[in-house]
Amino acid sequence: MGGLAEETVGRDWRPMTQTMSPLQWVIAGLFMPLSMGLIAWRLFALVDWLPILRIPMIVLMAILLLLTIQVTYNQIHIQIKRADTATQTLRAASQGQIELVGTARPIDGPLFSPMYGVSCVSYRSFIGFRPANPAPDGEPISCSDSHWPAAVLLTDGRHDMFMPFSDVGRSSMEVTLQQADAPLEWLRADLRERLAGNDWTVTLREEHVIPSDKPLKVNAVLRTLTSRDSYLETRARHLDLPPPQPGDLETDEIEQAWRAHCNRREEAAGTGEAVPVDALLPLSTFKGLPYACVVDADWGQTTRQLAFNAAAGAASVYLLARLLDFTGPWAVLF
Repeated sequence: MGGLAEETVGRDWRPMTQTMSPLQWVIAGLFMPLSMGLIAWRLFALVDWLPILRIPMIVLMAILLLLTIQVTYNQIHIQIKRADTATQTLRAASQGQIELVGTARPIDGPLFSPMYGVSCVSYRSFIGFRPANPAPDGEPISCSDSHWPAAVLLTDGRHDMFMPFSDVGRSSMEVTLQQADAPLEWLRADLRERLAGNDWTVTLREEHVIPSDKPLKVNAVLRTLTSRDSYLETRARHLDLPPPQPGDLETDEIEQAWRAHCNRREEAAGTGEAVPVDALLPLSTFKGLPYACVVDADWGQTTRQLAFNAAAGAASVYLLARLLDFTGPWAVLF
């Protein structure tokens, strides 16, 4: 990975970040409503060709419209709650529902992405290579690897809080890394070994990572537990859920990550007694609630989701009205 300092902090991910250009955003903004309108037109054509599908299609569109309204309401409600919750520092955080800003770090020690050596808490990596001088037996090779932790530590550099890491909201936390001219020395050792002794050309090299130094905004409930407490049992009481079964306590990945973290805290204290450990609990039982997101993508991510909901909702409303004969055909759509 390079020198000792580089092994500790990893490479800077920012120069390798893939972002959309303004033209791409404009194209995406035009494509979304057009594609939704095209889908609605094809569905209506299908019903017109096979009238027996009219009632099922009406029911399906009604359900889709209700789901779109519910998801939109939840997204706006979540953002309003976040706006009304005062952001606190980890050092001065109070017990109860809070909003925190910090960075996530792996709970089991440093983690580096295999393609670019970026310090991260999760990665999805893809690489493809082929012989520079193709031979009859020189087939292209591709491989992928991924890591998603059950839990991470939210930190400000001095204070840590145990936080289960849901993949809900992953798109708002991940960044895409691409650098075609990156040296092969950046690759993980096992990948370098596969390339050793051959003249290979890398055709694909892409990673989706959540960097360890990218600020996250977290909305959750803070509880200071002891290292002898069970996280699953505490979460169940907090959410008014049935207590976990003994077997769950032995197999659940979050519980195992919690126990390993607590054991390390006790070993560091060196007293042989229980020590206080800060833990973050979810706001509700709704699993679709991402209580961690990128700080600078808070409303931005929601705006993109609401734009998609608006396009899908508008197409559903018109198709539903057309199927119920509440409106005639529009020259633009049908």
